[in-house]
Amino acid sequence: MIETQRSDLNSLLNTIDPDATIESVKRPDQGNHKDTTVVSLSSGQTVVVQASATSTDGQNDLKTEGALMRAIAARTTVPVPEVITARTIDTRQYLVTEFVAGDDLHERFGSVPEATKRSIARSFGEILASLHEAFAFDRCGSITTSNGSEIGVQNGDSPARWLLAHATAGIDRLPAQFADLADQAREAVEQARPASDAIGLYPWDLRPGNAIVSDGEIVAVLDWGDPIAAPVGLSIAKTEHMVARWYGGDTEGLTAAFRDGYSSVREYVHPTQAERIAAVAHAAVDSKGVVTRPGYPERTGDRAIEFHRASLLDALSSP
Repeated sequence: MIETQRSDLNSLLNTIDPDATIESVKRPDQGNHKDTTVVSLSSGQTVVVQASATSTDGQNDLKTEGALMRAIAARTTVPVPEVITARTIDTRQYLVTEFVAGDDLHERFGSVPEATKRSIARSFGEILASLHEAFAFDRCGSITTSNGSEIGVQNGDSPARWLLAHATAGIDRLPAQFADLADQAREAVEQARPASDAIGLYPWDLRPGNAIVSDGEIVAVLDWGDPIAAPVGLSIAKTEHMVARWYGGDTEGLTAAFRDGYSSVREYVHPTQAERIAAVAHAAVDSKGVVTRPGYPERTGDRAIEFHRASLLDALSSP
């Protein structure tokens, strides 16, 4: 992780309001590969500044993330924070967005009434379907931008080949506690095809933990980093897993609500077994090989492994 430099903050925020001064700087407890800073200005405006090392491999590219967020705002009604600026200073990339007030859904989702959960699950279905309607691609792979505005896929692959490689990579990252299931999972995805050859935006981190709610409504969806174009069935499988299963509760009811929301925008695609296996495998372990912590309060250690194993077994037992 690269930390935001105070001098860079002054330079960035000078472009927003030259007369404003920094009143407070806070760094949220939750974080990932980006350094996130919430900055309050004397003008009364509050902004979020994200910093990352200059990208050489297309990963953690804040310029692409900013371009995608602008495109989402222009093409859909999905609530995303307004992008104020995206700049590179020396070896650091910066993305400055508006701050959206509300409650962190990661902390709230597991404890709200089931009716509210189902309403939120339906909203996630609508959001994903809207993204699939607005963004279609002719090949799978990492999404990049060459000029800060147009987004596309370079050096992509066909849906079947890409899905096999993606699923295998996720299975290969699983820790030793999954050794008895890994070969079965590889065999299951070996000859598999996606549910549909349609390729859409794959918001692989679309989940309650990246949403802000106010009065039971999603008012902002955060973290659009490292965007991917992928078979739509994989996007559905991953988001369903993170919305309907990750936090517990009435899994069947939440799944039905999510699918109802998706179907209200476009025809629902039932994920294949390979897409469900890929979704679970990539949800279980992060890009650094660390086992993720499902739910809130977050499950760790053996309890996290137990959850991920149960999820993978469920995917393996489904046709």
